[in-house]
Parts: sequence; C-alpha cells; structure tokens
Amino acid sequence: MTLTPSSHPTEGKRIEYIDAMRGFTMLLVVYSHIILFAYGQEFSYSIQNGFQTYNTLFITFRMPLFFFISGFILFKKDYAWSLSGCRSFLRKKAKVQLIPTIIFLALFTYITGTSLWKWLFDPAKYGYWFTVTLFEYFLIYAIFRLICNKFRKHDGADLILMAIGLFLYFASSRTFLKMVHLYDNPVQGLLGVENMKYFIFFSFGTLVKKHFDRTQMILDNKWAMVALVSCFFLLPIIVLNSVSLENKLYLGIYLLAAGLLGIITVFAFFRRHQSVFTKDMWIGRSLQYVGRRTLDIYLLHYFFLPHNIKMVGNFFTTNINPTIEIFVTLSLAILVVILCLLTSNIIRLSPLLGHWLFGAKPGNDAQKADDGSNNQAMQQR
Repeated sequence: MTLTPSSHPTEGKRIEYIDAMRGFTMLLVVYSHIILFAYGQEFSYSIQNGFQTYNTLFITFRMPLFFFISGFILFKKDYAWSLSGCRSFLRKKAKVQLIPTIIFLALFTYITGTSLWKWLFDPAKYGYWFTVTLFEYFLIYAIFRLICNKFRKHDGADLILMAIGLFLYFASSRTFLKMVHLYDNPVQGLLGVENMKYFIFFSFGTLVKKHFDRTQMILDNKWAMVALVSCFFLLPIIVLNSVSLENKLYLGIYLLAAGLLGIITVFAFFRRHQSVFTKDMWIGRSLQYVGRRTLDIYLLHYFFLPHNIKMVGNFFTTNINPTIEIFVTLSLAILVVILCLLTSNIIRLSPLLGHWLFGAKPGNDAQKADDGSNNQAMQQR
C-alpha cells in the first residue's frame, strides 16, 4: 500500500490510527487485569496453560506497545531540548502524570484498606506503576537530549539511545537485581527499577517517529512484512515448544524479540487499514475515543474490575476453550471501559476536576480535552 500524504505524522496534528491503536492497547490492558485480578489467574508464558492461550501472546507486546506509542507521540522534530525547555516539559508532565496518580491511589488505598506508605516501596505501585514509570522515562529522555544538545553530539545519538535501552532492559531483570542485591532493596521499589525494561520500546517509538519515511519503506515492502509477520507468529510457537524459559536470559531475549515484532505487526496493521480507523467508521470512532481517554481509564479501571468471579477463571482452566474465553473476557473489559468513560465524563463536568484528575486543558470541552496521559507527551508552546 502506498502511504497517503495524510497518513504521515504531522507536527501538532493527531494521527487517527495512532489514537485507535492506543485505544486497542488500553482494551488489552483491562483484558489482562480481568484475568489477573478478577479471575485470579497468574500471567504465564507457557502455552501449556490452556486458559492463557491468547493472553500468552498478548502479554509479549501489550505493555511494549503502550510505551512505544508514548515514545512515538513524544518525539517532536523541532523541539529545543534546552535546560529551560526540559524544566518546563518535566514540570508539566509531573503535574499531569504524578498528581492524578497520587490522588487516585490515595483513594484506592483508602477504599481497600491498604497502606499508602507501602505503595512508595512497591515496584508495582498497587497497579499504578505505569504513569510513574513513564515520567521516569520522560526524565531520562529529556536528560539524554539535553546532553546531546549541550555537546552537539547528534551523530550516533540514536544508536546510543537504543544502547541505553538495551542496557536498562537486562540490568532491570530480576536475575541481575538479585545478583547485585537490589531486588528487595527499598530504593529499587521506590524507583521501580524493574520497570526500566520497557524503556527500549519507548526509545524505539521515538526513533520510528523520527525516521518515519524510512519506516514507511519497510512497512510497504511486502517481503519485509512477510518475514516480520511470520516471525511474530512463529517465534512463540517455536520458542515455547523447544526452549526452556526457566533460563531467565533466554526468557529476556525472547520477550525483547517478541515485543519488538508485536509492535511492528500491530503498528503495520493499523497503518495499512487506517481507513477503517477513521472517525467515519464506528470502530474507528470508538477506539479513538478510548485512545484519547487512556489516562482516565487507567486511573479508574481498578475501581470497576469485577470481583469474586474466580470460578470463571477456574472454569476456563479446566474446560479449555480459548475462543469462548476471549469473547467473555473481552466483553467484561469493554463493560469496565464503558463504566470508566461514563465516570470520566461525569468528573469532567467540572473543568477544575478534569484538569487536576485527568490533565484536561482548562477551557477545552470534554470531548477534545487533551488527556495529558501516558501517550500525549509534549505540546507545542
């Protein structure tokens, strides 16, 4: 397919299929949390667990894709990463990412009777780790770009950025953290060092946006896509049937490769079928709406996850039927998302609450308000 001019990323203009892809990824996140928190089924990379058949594939690219989109939207070609620019950017992101997270987490811990203080030293932050980790990524990226500008070191900066991501990917593994006695360290929990593994996917997103013309050439090459898509489907089949993932190094390499292949495959799918994901199509409108409210859904969905339905998870574990399971679980995920959106719209009736809880710009109506979330990074000043 030849890319139309309108599908090339334009500064200051939203890309419809990117918003739709973000909405799709948000659905996968809620889907996985229903399996984990509602069904009581732990994540597994083993295809021997019939219940996890589809989720085994989804978990390899779900969070990498979310961080990829965040990096993709972050990149602005002409943004000046000066000291004042970095301070302004980080101040805005702290206001949008951290303050709402703390507010909702305080409410969540109060309702559930858990300790807010304990949250500080929990890498998973009771599930509210994503916005905190993404802010840390913004901080790392801003410092990196500031150093590049200060020393005028732009040649090879892309390779250095990916090298940093690769280092963080393996250095944040539990095996490495245990080896250097940081795994149970309070500092590790406070900073969420384990979550640094996704920075490489965030960095990959910025580079895809930066070199989008070159990316298009690859995505439009039918033989390149045959190879990439084939690897996406064949890799888990081959690896999970022949390689022992008890070896954490093998598991890390597999998840890195599967994450990158999953990102490319999903990105290529939404780009190729972008006409389906426009506002003129109901599925496009729906996914875009979800995609523009990812922060709202992320912060709210923990309050609406169904409880006491572990019998459903047990049923699908003993009565293996992946097709019925994904239909049931996805239906529950859509219901949770709808409840989150209804609640979000009620809260956004107050511009002040919409601004402080969801990062909505003052003066914008709820539909067009920028969620200021995990994916909508810098705005042109």
